[in-house]
Amino acid sequence: MRDLAGRVAVVTGRGSGIGRATIDRLAREGAKVVIADVDERGLAAVVASVRARGGEATHEESLEPLRRRAERLEQAVRETKA
Repeated sequence: MRDLAGRVAVVTGRGSGIGRATIDRLAREGAKVVIADVDERGLAAVVASVRARGGEATHEESLEPLRRRAERLEQAVRETKA
């Protein structure tokens, strides 16, 4: 990955797996990471973890528009499978 210092990255799906690995990598590469997820409970912990390692991160708690988009996408998948 190239140097991302001064860049802003938005990551959805923060909790574990690919989302968490992506957040950690972006922060290590110097990006300021904005984290969004429909499960708001763990967002502050992930932000604190990034900051504890010297990275910059924040989270977005108001995700109603994201939830609605996710629901529409899920519906489209169900309709496509039918």
